[in-house]
Amino acid sequence: TLFLGTSFGLAAGFGVSIIVLLQQSAQGKVAELANLPGTTIYRNIKCFPRAKRLDGVAIARFGGSVNFVNRKSFKEQLLKFLDKRPEVHTVALDMSMANGVDVSGLNMLRSVTKIFKARDVNICLVGCRGPVRHFFQRCKFSDEVGMDLWFVDIQSAIDYLRTQDTSPPQLVSIPESKDAKLERRHQAMEEGRDHKASGGGGDGDGSDAVVGGVRSRRSGSGRLNPAENAVVRRA
Repeated sequence: TLFLGTSFGLAAGFGVSIIVLLQQSAQGKVAELANLPGTTIYRNIKCFPRAKRLDGVAIARFGGSVNFVNRKSFKEQLLKFLDKRPEVHTVALDMSMANGVDVSGLNMLRSVTKIFKARDVNICLVGCRGPVRHFFQRCKFSDEVGMDLWFVDIQSAIDYLRTQDTSPPQLVSIPESKDAKLERRHQAMEEGRDHKASGGGGDGDGSDAVVGGVRSRRSGSGRLNPAENAVVRRA
């Protein structure tokens, strides 16, 4: 300003301010939120180390509007965010600080949504402001996410997710009924009878023998008892 004049100094200052704003916007931050124990308050876990993460649910808050300048930075941070917590089944995107979203930012969100769904991770939107919500509805992004996954605040989203069964199905053993037990026992008895009949009788202890048309019982030694000898003599 001193050397080149007031007009040139104001123009230079204005240009530098624009460059700084663009640089800050290009470095959009995504903060991970966690719950303060005993409350329904969620804060940045880096600023509040005592905050507790939720099992299976991660909360990511955009630090500002989503546009063509910062869309790449936001996408990279969201993907890294998911890599750090591979156990989550749902990611809640807190957009309460996003005053606007342009077409480039919307395309980035659609791309991230597809990547998350490919990893079996759901996305829910939280705290969208009026203009952002209307823009998503006009572009049908609300249908892609699902209208049942839009929430006014974080606690509403957590309460809803807790009512959903997101755990993998477990194998449950069904107890055997009394009729099934009786049927199984009957089949075992039938198989035992068939086995005895197919094995013949004459060599083992206590087997049956037919003498003179009369079925009798052999002794343990395999010999006929005296009554059976008398029948043989009469024959």
